[in-house]
Amino acid sequence: SGAPLTDPLLLAALAAVTCRWDAEGGRIAISADPGIASLDFRSSVEVLSVTGSIAAPLGLEPPERAQEGRTYLSRLRAPRAMTVDVQVDLWAASQVDLASMMDTVALSIPTRGQMVLRPSLLGADVPEGATKLRLLTRGEPTTPASLAHLEASDQGQERARGGRVDLTPGASWEPASGGLRLSGTGTATVRVHPTPVVPDLFHPDNPAPDGLGLSLGLRVDPGAADAQTLPVCVLLAQAQPVLRLVLKYLQAGTRLWGEVVATATLAREGGTQVAETRWRLPAERLEAGVVLHARLEAGEGVVWLSVDGAPQPLQDADATPAAPVAAPGVTVAASDMLLTLGADTGTPLAFTVDHLHLSAEPVGPLDPALRRSVTAPSRLRPGDVVVLGDCEDGYRIGKRRFQALALSVDGDEVTLSRPVEGGWSRGRTLVFQDECFFFQTQLRRRDDLLNHLYRCSVDYRVSALLEEPNARASARLVEKPQVELLPRGASRAAGGHPGTSVTEVDTAKRGAI
Repeated sequence: SGAPLTDPLLLAALAAVTCRWDAEGGRIAISADPGIASLDFRSSVEVLSVTGSIAAPLGLEPPERAQEGRTYLSRLRAPRAMTVDVQVDLWAASQVDLASMMDTVALSIPTRGQMVLRPSLLGADVPEGATKLRLLTRGEPTTPASLAHLEASDQGQERARGGRVDLTPGASWEPASGGLRLSGTGTATVRVHPTPVVPDLFHPDNPAPDGLGLSLGLRVDPGAADAQTLPVCVLLAQAQPVLRLVLKYLQAGTRLWGEVVATATLAREGGTQVAETRWRLPAERLEAGVVLHARLEAGEGVVWLSVDGAPQPLQDADATPAAPVAAPGVTVAASDMLLTLGADTGTPLAFTVDHLHLSAEPVGPLDPALRRSVTAPSRLRPGDVVVLGDCEDGYRIGKRRFQALALSVDGDEVTLSRPVEGGWSRGRTLVFQDECFFFQTQLRRRDDLLNHLYRCSVDYRVSALLEEPNARASARLVEKPQVELLPRGASRAAGGHPGTSVTEVDTAKRGAI
């Protein structure tokens, strides 16, 4: 109305209002005060309709709403429901070792849960109303500890929080998901752990005090020479390097080596010190492409390196000419860090990064087969069920779902039978076909005291779907499977060698599975 405000409660509320411009997201963020608890009043922000409003360009539209629901469509023969009994045998030389193994099993394997069949990862965000989606041919899930995550198909957007990837001339995304190529003075920069636009009490100043895990797929162009230096990547916090990877070439006899130099800065007793690890790899191996992983353990003060899932051979004098330099302390990670691939000072050789994953925990390298185990779009066929589900940790599905059928597949693009409902983020979505359950049936000891062996058997029952008549090829789970088929209604002996037994579920019970 234009009248001045004199109410002290309203004046206090206005003083607590926060209005900030988010430069990266290109939007204005407005937050209200907490409200008055004694009056049970919650303050809120409302965007009013105004003639000639610029709310839409600024991103102030009302948030989208999604309704929970599920629709089943199928053009294929219904799969046969099965239950699979799995027995896991653990052997140890002492009861102490067996107890340690059982503690690990109890912490890492839940007694009951759900699993998704044929999981896939989105190659791009899916907006509401889209009829097509892109899937990764290989990749790994984004976890809550992910600070930055790039895949070859991201084309300028980071997966962990949807941030922007800034490129300078000399850096470009390769077509057909070939990766991020850097040459000359080209760089690619990602903001890591940015300060929230609206103050958040749960935002930690140091997101990774105990250490970091950095994994990237690296392929260097041929033509390397002695004494060349390639700046691969660096994580900076207030112009201080938290973790840096540099590749230095050196000639030793008739062989050209590429020495990976990993350094980290750690704080201790008011000062800082630098941990360093060096690993020499043949130049031809770097040209073929490797998955390089650096694990910074702040408590030990050591950067542990792995290549293609295998740890550095510390006893090999050629590969490891000097032991890692330890510098125990706390990482100097902070808010508003910058992760940079390449360097503005230039690189003598071009190189390509097909993925990068920075974790706020000192995690080790993934199994190399994991990135290849996702269901590629080429494995889908018309009529297959495609389900999108919210996923915050990379493997558990939330309540929000969307289901459709695959009409056609063109490269990495899948055409759906109906428009997508709601928006789906590439880093917080899991694509799958169906869900199954598992639960632990029993846990028992079977010691072999005659041979001084201690054995523990864990039995699980897993639901599954057997599709006939066209079975699909999937990832190999075991080296040598031992499968015993039991007819329906047949009794199973209490003993028998460990393996996997499969029993067809009675038709009347399929609905319960």
